[in-house]
Amino acid sequence: MTDSLSYRRLLRLDGMPELMLAACLLRLAGRIFTLAIVLYVLARFDSPVLAGWVAFASLAPGLIVSPLAGAMLDRLGAAKAIVVDMAVSAALVLALALVDVAAAMTEPLLLALVALYSFTSPLGTAGVRVLIPRLVPPDALDRANALDTSSYALISVAGPAVAGVLFGFAGAQVTLLAVAFLYAAGTASLVPLVRRASTGVAAATGSLTRSALQGVMYVVRSPSLRGLAISYSLFQVSWGFVLLLCALGHTALDRFQARGMRCLLLLQLRLLPLLQLQQCACMRVLLSFATQRCALLHRSDFAFEVL
Repeated sequence: MTDSLSYRRLLRLDGMPELMLAACLLRLAGRIFTLAIVLYVLARFDSPVLAGWVAFASLAPGLIVSPLAGAMLDRLGAAKAIVVDMAVSAALVLALALVDVAAAMTEPLLLALVALYSFTSPLGTAGVRVLIPRLVPPDALDRANALDTSSYALISVAGPAVAGVLFGFAGAQVTLLAVAFLYAAGTASLVPLVRRASTGVAAATGSLTRSALQGVMYVVRSPSLRGLAISYSLFQVSWGFVLLLCALGHTALDRFQARGMRCLLLLQLRLLPLLQLQQCACMRVLLSFATQRCALLHRSDFAFEVL
């Protein structure tokens, strides 16, 4: 019975503490970085146009390669894929911070580093959802999904606020170093699970491109998955608009001698709970069941950017 498995017992299942800790660190780092990189561009280059291109570069490459990332999950294993994503992200964000410390940052270099950061992001995003049904019994999936969704919603609200506080009080370099540290800590927390999972399900074989195409067609042919993919993608687009508008609003207010960071933080705290908690939780639960349906069959091909 699901009721007999409390949340405390759920977190004692083999691999769940490591996965939940890594997922929280991964998502917190990602939320902070998404806002911090826009604020960084505005502070260093004073260019809203460049801020828009950087925001695009932080997402678009990951969207393009996401079908391949879904197929990679079946070959690397979900735990190893998450570690790869976090390790690469930590290295790239650290490089960005060090280049800024050396006062050697240029616009092309910034766009290149951010684009490279985006390439591995689908591995971590989908990997967490693929791992959950492989670590908990079927009758505990409801509570596992609830735990994961609640932590996701909390971080979605807290992440931008933390980014605003860090950037406002400590500056760009400290904020970027904090993001790199969160990614590195998440990588270290998941290493024990990677070692145990190395003897688990056999890796998929065959053409990577063919597997990716099969995953795309699976989503396209399924009305429920197709609808969820479209609706959640539009939701994420609206989140991106809010993010840029808040950051650009800070710039406009600052030019009128206003306390820009204070206004930004207030905007984040007031707008994000309304946008995130009311819409995101239901979508994440539906996406969990859709993703886990194929994860239980050891197929991650379709779980690329639906998440």
